[in-house]
Amino acid sequence: MSNSSTIADHCSVFGLSDSKDNDWNEECNHTHTDKCEDCCLLDNTLAEIELILKDNDEMTEAIRLRHLTLFNRQRNLIYE
Repeated sequence: MSNSSTIADHCSVFGLSDSKDNDWNEECNHTHTDKCEDCCLLDNTLAEIELILKDNDEMTEAIRLRHLTLFNRQRNLIYE
């Protein structure tokens, strides 16, 4: 984590800025062109979990939708 990281998720200026609130918005003086292998692993793991939930034939449709809804809420909290 630094204020000049070229990885968006690791840039404190980017991460702490709020594009909807001018009081909490600051532009970076660099680009975010790199990716973090560990962050990509998280993305891949969450995608795999979602596929498992979608493809599980042992659940009723109602249970599958409930689990997918909960999963999507939790994933959104991770990325907020």
